[in-house]
Parts: sequence; C-alpha cells; structure tokens
Amino acid sequence: MPNLHYVSPSVGNWRYGLSITAPAGLSKRWNEAYQMHTAEEFTLKVIEINPTASYKVNDQFALGFGLRGVYTDGKVAAIQNPVYAQELTGDSIDFGYNLALSYKPIQDVTFAATYRSKVDLTVKGDANGQISRSLLTHSLADLSTRIPFNTNASVEIPLPASLALATAYTYEKTTVEFVFERTYWSSYKELDFDYGDSVANTVFGTAKLKNWKDANAYRIGVTHQCTDNLKMMLGFAIDKSPTPDSTLGFELPDSDAKLYSIGFEYKVNEKTSVGLAYLYDDKEERTVSNGTVNGTFTDSSAHLLTASLKYKF
Repeated sequence: MPNLHYVSPSVGNWRYGLSITAPAGLSKRWNEAYQMHTAEEFTLKVIEINPTASYKVNDQFALGFGLRGVYTDGKVAAIQNPVYAQELTGDSIDFGYNLALSYKPIQDVTFAATYRSKVDLTVKGDANGQISRSLLTHSLADLSTRIPFNTNASVEIPLPASLALATAYTYEKTTVEFVFERTYWSSYKELDFDYGDSVANTVFGTAKLKNWKDANAYRIGVTHQCTDNLKMMLGFAIDKSPTPDSTLGFELPDSDAKLYSIGFEYKVNEKTSVGLAYLYDDKEERTVSNGTVNGTFTDSSAHLLTASLKYKF
C-alpha cells in the first residue's frame, strides 16, 4: 500500500501538507468449516486523504489542524452448507478532522499532542446469497429448500478517535522518542448489518454485541545519525487489544502485541533520501471461551516491510 506525504515550504508562519495513507484496515479469511460459519472472509480497506495546515506561533509553539476524508471498501462472507451462504460488499466516503500542537521549551526537547476525531464508516452496498427455508420454519423437512436473495445492505462501523502524546529528546547525534496513544474503541458497541430483503434481515440482521474497550499503546524509538548521510532507527511498542473475551469472534481474533522495528534512511544528495524499514508484530497467545469461540489462538504475527523516497523541491 503506497503512502504519500507532502509538506510545503513556509508561507509566512504557515505551512501546508497533504497525506494519503491507509490508517486502518483488516482482513481475515478462514478455510475451516466451523470458522466459516461466521467469518469465511472479513475484509475492510481504509484509505484516508488528509489535507493539513500548521501555524508557527513562535519558535517554541505551533498549532496544526486538518480534514480527514476517508474512503472505505469492505467485504464480508459466511457459509454453512446447506443452511446458508452470503456475501456482502460495499463502500463509503466519510469525514472527520485532526488537531495537533507542538511545544519546544528548550533546543533539545519537544512535546507534541495529536487528536484524530472519530469517523463513522457508513458502508452501503450489495448482499447476495441463499437461505434454507428451515431457518424460518424450524423444520428439517425444509432444509434443502433454498431461498435466494440479492438486495442492498448497509452497516456502520466506527473508525475510533485517538489521542497521542509524544516527547522527544536529542543528545548530540541521537534522538529518543516516546509516544503514548489512547484509541477510543469503546465507540464500537455492536456490528449491525441492515438488509433490504426482509427474509435476509430476519436471518442475518440481528446486531452482534462487540462492546470493545478503549486501548493504550506505548512506543519508544531511537534515531541515530551515524554519518552525515546515514541515519539508523530502532523501535519497540506494546499494543493492547480492545477486544473483550466475551465478544471476540473469528472475524478479528485480536490479542495484545509487542512490535519490533528497525530501519535506515540514506541521504543520496541534498534533495533526495531513501529509506527501508522492517516491523515484526508478535501477537500474544489468547484463550477464549464465549460460545462462539472456544479455544486458543496461537502463532499470530505479521511482517511489514516499508520503503520510502523523500524529495525536496
């Protein structure tokens, strides 16, 4: 997923920027029959366009603000032969805002705060599939009788607000940064799909409780200027899961995680720099027994490789 960041030169005390990023998203697919009953596939892609402006009050203090334009594309599929099968696809464009401030009390110390508003992802699209009549009549004699549906569907999912507090200290050629971030996942109360077809809505339209909780993340990073052209970076983070045991499902079997990262940036010339970074996300083992999920998730991890190009003009 490519990311794009632009920062303008100073225009008086103002600077302007534009970012195109993927701030959130998930995808989980299962091949085992039991898991496929509720989450054969659960995919959510999010792309954000974020124009920003900042104002330098003085040499120590600056303010920033921006508009969040968020495009979402999602897909949900579930199957339990011969009882039902469904697939939903949809997308949306929604809006929010972000605020920031930076304070530099002395030359080598910086404090910063960033707030990103909640954005309600109002996804609308299409749903199709088939339902066994036995789900309506509660008779096994109707098990093989299929009722097809092809209709509109919608769901609202919160992209939660977050608050990040950061500080950085520079000593000679080394900078140490610490970030505390709280994500307000308590806004995710339920997952409630609405179907235009009354039969599909009767079978699949019941809201699923989520009741996620606000979660914290703690990050520390070290940047060292090895030479005039080479900069090395190391990072470590602890990321707490917002998902309670009681509502954890197969669509997102999350757990607390530790993240490790390493990277470098090389200055090719006065205008151009290139970089490469690697991140390893190590999820903790988690045992859950809530009726839907009864067992232990193990060996969950993710690898992320990032390449960057910076150009000044």
